[in-house]
Amino acid sequence: MAYTFDLVPAAGVLELDERAFNGVRYQLLEFQPATRVRVLSDPPRIRVRAQGRVAEVALGLLAHVEKFAGTSLEVVLVRRW
Repeated sequence: MAYTFDLVPAAGVLELDERAFNGVRYQLLEFQPATRVRVLSDPPRIRVRAQGRVAEVALGLLAHVEKFAGTSLEVVLVRRW
């Protein structure tokens, strides 16, 4: 089973430079396990495609991603298949 979810800012604005995005991408690809990570705009968010049964991010991993993103993030399910 796979799913797609967005990481959206809980408060504030998501602004990722290349270094921050690479950090986010590495964390999610390595530890989620995600198969694809990209940044979408309007509104700014991180789109993640991953394998598994539940669209969630472990609290420790989410904390690392939030450090790179510079804001707290919420997980919003987009699609499950």
